[in-house]
Amino acid sequence: MEKQGQRKDGEEIRNVLTPKEKKELEKDLARIIQDHKRAAEAGCLSGSEQDGYHDEGFQLGKRTTDVLFAQIQQLRLVINNARVVVPKEQRNHVAIGNKVTIRYENNGTEAHFVISGYIGGSSSLRNRLSINSPLGKALIGKKKGDIIDVELPSGKKRIQIVEIFLPSQVKNEGV
Repeated sequence: MEKQGQRKDGEEIRNVLTPKEKKELEKDLARIIQDHKRAAEAGCLSGSEQDGYHDEGFQLGKRTTDVLFAQIQQLRLVINNARVVVPKEQRNHVAIGNKVTIRYENNGTEAHFVISGYIGGSSSLRNRLSINSPLGKALIGKKKGDIIDVELPSGKKRIQIVEIFLPSQVKNEGV
């Protein structure tokens, strides 16, 4: 059986998206393409006033279009190579689409995350946790009540899974 976020051979699936995540990335792509067009037009206008090389406005526009072009290429690559996974309506174990409440055993604080595929620059999807992050990898497949030890950038943490919510219970949080 293929675990969400991992292939049968154990290799990580890097570009997994829910339909909503894909739609949001496509919106982001369209916005960035428009920003790129505006920056390119502004740079061309600025460059026509001088020789282009010495024009600060042209140079700034060029750098801006280069950054936006790189973002466009990255988003296209993610969208075109993504595997779209429709979240299953289950809460037996942590999977893409579930909202999860965890408790850090060392201090008792709780955190809530929606388990997602690709985490990119989409500003409209909040409180998401990628299946490719250290914590996301550790949570996938675990059950309510499980206690796991996970190595995070801040150090090793012991975490308990307090609750797993159905994808249909997740509202405006990224799935």
